[in-house]
Amino acid sequence: MSAALTPKARAKLAMLLGGISAVAPLSTDMYLPALPGIATELGASNAAVQHTLVAFFAGMAAGQLIYGPLSDRYGRRRPLMFGLLLYALASLGCALAGAVDALIVLRALQAAGGAAGMVVARAVVRDRYTGAEAAHFMALMMLTTGLAPILGPIVGGGLLALASWRAMFGLMAAFGLAAAIAVHLGLAETHAENRRAESIGHSLLGLVRVLPHPVLALSAFAVAVEFGSVFSYLSSSPFVFIDHFGLSPQHYSWMFALNSIGFVAGARLNARLVGRHGPMRVMRAAVSVQALAGLALFAGTTLLRQHLLATAIPLFCVIAVVGMVMPNITVIAMAPFGAQAGAASSVLGVTQSLGAVVAGALVGLLPEHPGSMGGAMAGFALLAWIASRGYGAPSAPVAEPGRAGG
Repeated sequence: MSAALTPKARAKLAMLLGGISAVAPLSTDMYLPALPGIATELGASNAAVQHTLVAFFAGMAAGQLIYGPLSDRYGRRRPLMFGLLLYALASLGCALAGAVDALIVLRALQAAGGAAGMVVARAVVRDRYTGAEAAHFMALMMLTTGLAPILGPIVGGGLLALASWRAMFGLMAAFGLAAAIAVHLGLAETHAENRRAESIGHSLLGLVRVLPHPVLALSAFAVAVEFGSVFSYLSSSPFVFIDHFGLSPQHYSWMFALNSIGFVAGARLNARLVGRHGPMRVMRAAVSVQALAGLALFAGTTLLRQHLLATAIPLFCVIAVVGMVMPNITVIAMAPFGAQAGAASSVLGVTQSLGAVVAGALVGLLPEHPGSMGGAMAGFALLAWIASRGYGAPSAPVAEPGRAGG
């Protein structure tokens, strides 16, 4: 484990890691208010434009599968720099796309680059912290990450009033470049040479070694269904609130930002509770609340679907609790792994993205109706609750073979 940081350095690291982890929410939330407009300008169906979201998370899954082993072999900094620069270039390509098919491909490339931030951030946290301290730091990091879904749709809605959706992707390109510069200047290497895998082959083999671990496998499923619920919200809410309830893109942006504030509040509350009660206890309680909120959301989007608040209030609760659930699941999952933190982080990232892809396919098959969003989110929340009942006592650290265990 790395040397202890001063409070100031710790706060700086949390902000930096939170910033590079914000690539995914920034890349989805900012352009959500523009989805109906993108469909109109490119002459595409709503379903085709939703595929740009599915492609993004498919690219995120593929990227995270690669960056974990790369970071275990070459350290955290170099793969991260490469990914952020790829993200910036692909974002610029999205801004210039002339057809929905090109936008879908470029979104996948954009995600493949942005995946580096999510994988490496989790691995760096595991390099430095364990247990409740890791959960507390992860929650602090998510306070920064949470700014993206708060500011993203507001900025997106504001840009729509001044320019086209293409300006959003130009801003994403600038963010990627700025993040790469910040990493170059401000992130020290946390994965020591003597703890790195001997080769890429050994590093990839680390994926095979960590997969059967019961805590990681259960956590990967929990992360997948949690993000399935979030993606059901991301892909359906613009059409539910703009088309069904008649909100303007700007008003939808403010409503989305309010839900994101709930997410940040959940992360903040988690940071306060986890030191006293531990990640497992807080996670289980939060998932139970989320399941109840999901059932209320399903009732609101079906029985009271003409009443905005019957959908908006339980939706706020479901998203707010995600801020409490995700940091703790991540810490619980990665606690048994040291030098193989990158591989474990890849597994979590891939299953998170696959959860989004499955949710996208499911939502695409369901009718365009508020109850489809509510039913999908409730179903995923119930699956998360079932998964939370499967955890046992904390696991012992995994033995680290060869140099990786050095």
